[in-house]
Amino acid sequence: MSAIKPITVGTRFERWTVLSYEGHSRYQCLCDCGQSTFVRADRLRNGQSRSCGCIQKEVATKLATTHGCARTPTYLIWRGKLQRCQNPGSRIYKYYGGRGIAICERWQKFENFAADMGERPDGLTIDRINNDGNYEPSNCRWASKKEQSQNSSRKRLVAFNGVTKNLCEWTELLQLDLKAVRQRLRNGWSPELAFTKPVVKRSRLMVSGIVLHATSGVH
Repeated sequence: MSAIKPITVGTRFERWTVLSYEGHSRYQCLCDCGQSTFVRADRLRNGQSRSCGCIQKEVATKLATTHGCARTPTYLIWRGKLQRCQNPGSRIYKYYGGRGIAICERWQKFENFAADMGERPDGLTIDRINNDGNYEPSNCRWASKKEQSQNSSRKRLVAFNGVTKNLCEWTELLQLDLKAVRQRLRNGWSPELAFTKPVVKRSRLMVSGIVLHATSGVH
């Protein structure tokens, strides 16, 4: 099996021009727009990296001015997933692109995304059926916040009284408030306490212009 030949300085890959080899299969490259950075050899060869990002920005700008959807909810959702999966500068990138969540090649174009998903229904947003899967037609749907929350809860397994079920199943079986139980578990409560301690109901009383909180039930 022959070794992979190194990339020659001066070789062009779309808008990249290879300047030098920096070790560990990385090359310093100069984009036609003037930006330079280090790019892995495999990303250059297979076409995953074509520029510093300026191509994507130009395409997005062109789409925004040609398809007339730049301010629609569907377009904004499409742009949002591009940012969280492909922009390391995004504050939530670490939860998406940073942990390997990608966007399929077809959905790099807004027209394809809109054709596959249709216009976003009122009150719904995009949801990945498999939370560890990519953004692609077979793994995405329009869903309400409640459905997304349940989807996430169906993946969390909780052991209680020697039996293991997902969180959504437990709350349905025990007729508990899913949101309240999930918050208790996030706060470090044990399943036994989170499932059995009654929820304290609060009411507001106005006395001489001062709001007082009254509680009922077991604390």
